[in-house]
Amino acid sequence: MHDKLFLDLECDGLDPRKNSIHGIGVMVEEDSPLYYSVAQIPQWVIDMLANPECTVVLFSGRRFDIKFLHFAGFKVNAKIHDVNQIFKEIDENQKLDQKSLIEKYRGIEFLKNKKYLDQEIVKAGVKNLATFCALDMKLPDHPYFDTIAKYCKEDVENLFWLYNHGIQRLKEIRQNMREVFGNKVLDPINHLRNLVVPLEQVLFDMDKQGVKADLKLLDRIKLETEALKSGLLRKLYIINKEFIDAWEANAYQKVLFSKQTLVGKKKVEKRSKKHKTLFNWDATEHVGALIYEHYRLSEDLIKRSEKTGKYSLDKYQIMDLKVALGRVHPAYITLSLYEDYKKVTKVASTYTGTAKTGILSKIHDGRIWAEYTQTTKTWRLASRGPNLQNLPGDSIVHKFFIPDNPQKVFFVADYSQIELRLAAHLSQDKKLLEAYMNDEDIHAKTAAFMETTDRQVGKTANFLLIYRGSWRMLQIMTKRNIGIDLDEDECKYYVNRYFEEYEDLNNYLYDVERSMRRYRMVHCEETGAIRRLPDLVYGEHINWQKMEFTGPPELAKRAIDAVNNDWKNQNRRSKDSPPPPTKEQIFWKCWEFFRHAKKQGFNFRCQHMAMYICGLVMIKLNKLGYRIVSTVHDSLIIEIDKTELDKIPQIVDIMENTYKISVPLKVDWQLQTTFDKKDIYEG
Repeated sequence: MHDKLFLDLECDGLDPRKNSIHGIGVMVEEDSPLYYSVAQIPQWVIDMLANPECTVVLFSGRRFDIKFLHFAGFKVNAKIHDVNQIFKEIDENQKLDQKSLIEKYRGIEFLKNKKYLDQEIVKAGVKNLATFCALDMKLPDHPYFDTIAKYCKEDVENLFWLYNHGIQRLKEIRQNMREVFGNKVLDPINHLRNLVVPLEQVLFDMDKQGVKADLKLLDRIKLETEALKSGLLRKLYIINKEFIDAWEANAYQKVLFSKQTLVGKKKVEKRSKKHKTLFNWDATEHVGALIYEHYRLSEDLIKRSEKTGKYSLDKYQIMDLKVALGRVHPAYITLSLYEDYKKVTKVASTYTGTAKTGILSKIHDGRIWAEYTQTTKTWRLASRGPNLQNLPGDSIVHKFFIPDNPQKVFFVADYSQIELRLAAHLSQDKKLLEAYMNDEDIHAKTAAFMETTDRQVGKTANFLLIYRGSWRMLQIMTKRNIGIDLDEDECKYYVNRYFEEYEDLNNYLYDVERSMRRYRMVHCEETGAIRRLPDLVYGEHINWQKMEFTGPPELAKRAIDAVNNDWKNQNRRSKDSPPPPTKEQIFWKCWEFFRHAKKQGFNFRCQHMAMYICGLVMIKLNKLGYRIVSTVHDSLIIEIDKTELDKIPQIVDIMENTYKISVPLKVDWQLQTTFDKKDIYEG
């Protein structure tokens, strides 16, 4: 019996809970691909899907095909291999959609049925393949079935080719790595086998379960949020009435002047979003004019977007302005109210919304169906539809998520300082290892030798400098996070003291930099994962003395294009072409590419290993039957029955001991009745 099933679906939409399968394309080994309607799917295909000893090979399968099969009533117990992830292991920086991979590795001539399909879609007068499938399913004679079948079979054949080619390329990468690093080195095949493939099943289980939503609370908060938003807008208008009225009157006159006819002028409305005569608190350009111009802030406090040149006012800039101006400044109250308005608007638009937007649009059968993917370049998990990893910190939004029934609670666990512990492990820094083996307060220890009594300064330094953060970033982060102003000399002194104390860590970071600049990549030896950093090449052609880039034209062209795009963004209304970039502009853009790549290299090992450990734990817990509800980087939320709380020590042991490093891993945990950390279960 065959053990690999190559599979692709065609559906009449993208939502597996609402839409239907038009047909399924399948292929085994070297046999010709076949296409079946749902009613015609043969038993041998159904058996392979249900067999845990078989492997289903798809392209980005967990997000689409497998979920459609599950919600259509098919049992899917087979192992899942995603070809997209194989090619991500080959080069995470390349385009990873199937069409781009076929064009790059096989040739555009193998996409001829795709071109014919596009022509037929246009002739049928529909928008895309999904609506084309829907049309074919509605018509009794199914006139487009063969066209869709040919396209899908071509996709399956390409899938088969990509899988085999991808595995061969990975073997070549393994051989090349062994020649450079030795025979014992772990490589992307190990990473794929040990983490990526088994974790796909865990994420699929999380996807198909969803999490229950408190619909009554959601409806109540939606009304309260809208009322709060209206109240804040009233206060902001009353405080700034003089400026806003003048701004709107001026905007009205500008629009009137732009109209050439009397009829056009009569149609212009005052205080209209449509005609852009209404002051808009959601437009940063409007609010920037109020804050920076009306309150007459000094030039050094005015922030502009590097890309557009327009006023910029993000949450960090608001915080910085409030610190710089102080409570007595007239702009302080407006900034505070505007800060609250932004938070409320975020909740209203993203986390309550309407039946078409926000969380409400993602609820089916009383549950929220978020999707977790291994799509980031560092292999950290991402969440979407909605993004449960980016819920606002102190918001009531966390209370929307509840256990399935009153007999269950959430076990919420978080690794304590896992990235710092991994930095100690990877660098083998004696003082870091000693501190963790003795269970010392590492932040207080760092603050002490930096000669400051503020533990928060030590904490900021620890989480910044293990990634070779600069004195400038230390200055910014201490001001932003803890409201302390440090001058340049103080920050430079703290950074020097830090690396004098943690000398082994400093040497390790130098070794990382030398290696990644030599190979233009970072290799995580303990997992086999690779982060390729092609932009490190820019560092080889930067001449600091002459302030110019001396590299080949193809590298300079990318910098020139980026500078030109910046100019276009800053001058959107201009019909002129961008002026030729100066040598200095090209130099700084190339430096920006290099600096960003280097930062990614320093971050990769600790952050990836933290994810790797958490992933291994998720795989183990899932095999033992624990229901994982959500994960955010190095934390887990597990739904557990109140009668099984005696299993908590087992969960904690798995989290702390599945993967051993040079220092103990520590887990902080608590039981909660919602995702909100304040809703502690006391039973």
